[in-house]
Amino acid sequence: MSHVRAGRDITTHNYFPYPAAGAADASASGVDSGAAEGGSLSTEQFVRHNVAPPFADFVDRRREQARIHRGLRKRGAIISIYGMAGIGKSALANKIAWQLTGESIRSRRGDAHATTRAAPAFDAVIWCDQSARHMTLDEILNTISFVLEDTRAPLLPVARKVEHVARNLNRERCLLVVDNFDDRYNSDLRHFLARIGSRSKVMITSRTVYSHDAWHVRIGSLNNRARLSMISRRSIDWR
Repeated sequence: MSHVRAGRDITTHNYFPYPAAGAADASASGVDSGAAEGGSLSTEQFVRHNVAPPFADFVDRRREQARIHRGLRKRGAIISIYGMAGIGKSALANKIAWQLTGESIRSRRGDAHATTRAAPAFDAVIWCDQSARHMTLDEILNTISFVLEDTRAPLLPVARKVEHVARNLNRERCLLVVDNFDDRYNSDLRHFLARIGSRSKVMITSRTVYSHDAWHVRIGSLNNRARLSMISRRSIDWR
């Protein structure tokens, strides 16, 4: 998945967190950025993240979105989104991740029902994109640390950094998204993911089923109605 949003390429935005709208107001007023486990996102919460906004022409995959949200509430830490290349895995993961930053809620402040929409609460949402090239484990750890505003971790050797970053992820409620994960070549990353407890969650997209314990979400082809909807939206955009 590689596209530009607000002047940022999603393949290179890994190290640049987007400040959430209203963060300064929330901080000044003493609003807690965390939330009780299992709670829903408040319009005043500040979720640290580096997630790019999703494309406007995203076609709802309601069944898959619902299954992902169920997985986020399960005790297991990993949600595996898999399917053929180009089927829409990254777009779906991006849509879910954006929802969980709370930005979509903040953009609908006039909607009285916005805060009641079911969504688990996270303190941070971290996006790591492997579609252009495979990030090393060290780069992924640095991305996590940057979004979590941890200046110490990048200075540590990798072995100590793994322990340090895993502790940080287990201390807060974080969602780590690894886009275009390849189970065959990411053994170091897979071992790191195994250190993440159920307080935080990991959402990975890949062409194959994750080979270890995970909540699996298969992405198939769009039905005819969804295809027509997507074609209609894009034809309007091209006019």
